[in-house]
Amino acid sequence: MRRSNESSLGDLIDNWLKNHDKHSPIVKAHVVNRWEDFVGKMAARYTDYVKFDGDKLIVKMKSAVARRELEMIKTPLIEKINQEAGSEVVADIEFSS
Repeated sequence: MRRSNESSLGDLIDNWLKNHDKHSPIVKAHVVNRWEDFVGKMAARYTDYVKFDGDKLIVKMKSAVARRELEMIKTPLIEKINQEAGSEVVADIEFSS
């Protein structure tokens, strides 16, 4: 049984990430590692790699069709990522295939 002052490890990590510098390598690694959560399994399957260049997220896609689909939802995707991160970690996303 969990005591009222105990938190899950996931909650502690999320809280820590929201209270640390948005340029922290740990915060950026968290975003990269959660790419599938942000775009879904199908789009993640067609992703070659995801990396940061400053505050720009660079995404290399295996498929031009998948790239185009993600480009159409770019703004809401940036908002979703930043909301999850708790700060403006991603200013832009650059897709290529």
